[in-house]
Amino acid sequence: MKYNDKLGMVFQGCCFKCLYQLIWRSFYTIDYVMAYDEYLADRIRQNFKEKSIVVEEKKMMGGLCFMVDDKMCCGLLSNKDSGEPILMARIGIENYERALKKEHCSEMNFTGRSMKGFVFVSSDGLDLEDDLKYWIQLCLDFNPSAKSSKKKAKKK
Repeated sequence: MKYNDKLGMVFQGCCFKCLYQLIWRSFYTIDYVMAYDEYLADRIRQNFKEKSIVVEEKKMMGGLCFMVDDKMCCGLLSNKDSGEPILMARIGIENYERALKKEHCSEMNFTGRSMKGFVFVSSDGLDLEDDLKYWIQLCLDFNPSAKSSKKKAKKK
C-alpha cells in the first residue's frame, strides 16, 4: 500500500483524530532529512551572539541563511548525496583562493558554474569550535564590503 493510499483510506469515513495520528506517525516512519543541521545552526547563532552581532535568519535555497546588515553573511545546507551539513561562506574574492587551499573547503557550485567569493565548507572542517569561528570571522570581515541584494519595490 502506498502512502497516498493510506491517506485515501483515512478520508473515507475516519475521524480527524485518526487522520492526525496517521500523519503524526508517518513523520517517524518516513526517512525525513532536514534541509540543514539544527545543531550546527545553534553553534553559528552562539558564535554571532558571543560577538554581539545582530543576525536575521531566512530560510532560503533549501537551507538557512544568516543575514548581517541586510546582507547574506553565511548559510547552511545539506549535501544532496550524503545529507552531511555544509556551511556556505560568503568570504569575498580577496580570500577566495586562499580559502580553497584549506582542507574541507570547495568552490560553491549551484548551477554547474562556480561562484567566486563563495565557498562550501564540509562538516569535517567545522568540527572544532576554532574552525567554525575562523569561517564565521572570514564572512564577517567581508560583510561590510559586500553588496546587498536589491529589494523589490512594493506595489501600491
